[in-house]
Amino acid sequence: MLNIRRVEILTPLIVMIVGASAALYLYSVDNYSLLYYGDSISHLVGGRKFVDWVNPGIAQIGTVWLPMLHFLLIPFSLNNFLFTSGFAGIFVSLPALGLASLYIVKLIHRWNGSVRIAFFGGLIFALNPSIIYMGVVSMQESLLLFFALASIYYIYSWYDESQKESRRGLKSLYISAPLVILATLTRYEAWLLPLALTILVIIRILTSKDLKKTILYLPPLSLSFGGIVLWLGWNQLSYGDPFTFLNTPFYSYLAQATSRPFREFLFLQPVSSAQVLFMAMEVMYGAPLLILAAIGTVRFIAKSRRKISQRFFLIILLGLPTISTYIALVSGFGELFHQGGGIWFNSRFLVLTSGVVTFGAVSLLTLTKRRTYLFAISFILILSVGFGSVRQLGYPNSPMVMKEAYAGFSYRNETFSALEIANILETEYQGGTILVLTSSGDAQKIMVFTGIPLRNYRDLFGGDPWPFKDGKRTFTDWTIVSNRPAGDALLGVGYLQQNSVILNKNYDIVASNSFFTLLRLKQG
Repeated sequence: MLNIRRVEILTPLIVMIVGASAALYLYSVDNYSLLYYGDSISHLVGGRKFVDWVNPGIAQIGTVWLPMLHFLLIPFSLNNFLFTSGFAGIFVSLPALGLASLYIVKLIHRWNGSVRIAFFGGLIFALNPSIIYMGVVSMQESLLLFFALASIYYIYSWYDESQKESRRGLKSLYISAPLVILATLTRYEAWLLPLALTILVIIRILTSKDLKKTILYLPPLSLSFGGIVLWLGWNQLSYGDPFTFLNTPFYSYLAQATSRPFREFLFLQPVSSAQVLFMAMEVMYGAPLLILAAIGTVRFIAKSRRKISQRFFLIILLGLPTISTYIALVSGFGELFHQGGGIWFNSRFLVLTSGVVTFGAVSLLTLTKRRTYLFAISFILILSVGFGSVRQLGYPNSPMVMKEAYAGFSYRNETFSALEIANILETEYQGGTILVLTSSGDAQKIMVFTGIPLRNYRDLFGGDPWPFKDGKRTFTDWTIVSNRPAGDALLGVGYLQQNSVILNKNYDIVASNSFFTLLRLKQG
């Protein structure tokens, strides 16, 4: 017989078994399927650089990307098989997805007390094919879902208990603070969490009958901003600007968004941004499930006038990642668009909407206690979830986010050219240093594909790639040059144009294709 404790164990277990099976299947079909996302490759390199790099250590935190995923990837990325196959990501993302499903179960059960509905909700939440794929790759979304849903659960538990003037809720508030910190160090969408907590604390202070007790709310509230303060402080100390992550050329979200034309349709266009967001959500979840979720959400909020404000706050908390994405689109920092052929750029952002969609959908099951109606609603929900999943998996389709990932992986055949050069380098390599004068993304692909220790690599972002020593230039043993430079690769090409004579004099061409040339230092 199911009870809530068993469900809280069983749901994450099912999610992890399905995720692990999916990862093994995908790897058996294509050894690079867990590396389709260019960002997943960069995250793997970002984790390994803390230990395996020319100058390892805290300096490798960098900017733009928040560091939590990279910290967690360190032990797994140091294993060469896990690093080069992409399986390192599954050891972080899949447990995170399992724990996220645990907290959606706890949230649902807290409101309706039904073990079956909570179990059903946990499975709806995590078993969407796109969400499963994000749970097996080295990306940030699953990690944020865990930290965000866990913090929302404890924030709401505190708020609910504090309404009753119960001291039990204070413990939940103190638990929520470190979870909020971890969330704000994972993705920027979580930066609304401490702001939302501030509003709830202010409301409780203004409505509390025991003002002395409300003083105890202030330490965890202040602590919840710790992640944001740490990140701003790190950027100030390391780069002289607390907002470096916002304006870094080539890499910041704003720099990337302004370099493409799609922003114009979204920037300061609230209606267009909402339209695009909901169109993309429809592709991931299916219109039937979204309609049911919308009805369930409205019904949930309006069900009890006595608790309408509490219900409204819970939905807002669950919807914060979606609200953050929408704000990013309207403010010009985010991009979401249809590339054609069923490919949605940045479709992975929609994974963050799964919490509010799931909660709204299963709230329909609280409309009635009659078994006949419950069975009918459950059947409709199952059909709706199945429709969204089958449509994503129907031949020749793949999960929405995986389709986006592969589109980037195979774009212009650039990745396959990098793979070709990496295989030749791996075969010919007998030691020595390797200079990569390409874009940072291409450089990281080559690093992962070869599996050569990262400490042997040099890139164009470390200053003069051919430094002077005792008045003479010292050269790397190998050099990889981009033949079709774009973005940050233009920095390296500009350097080569100034030093082409030196390059030709000191290096022999080992291999070349449409995108890259591999050079070896001449002997003697």
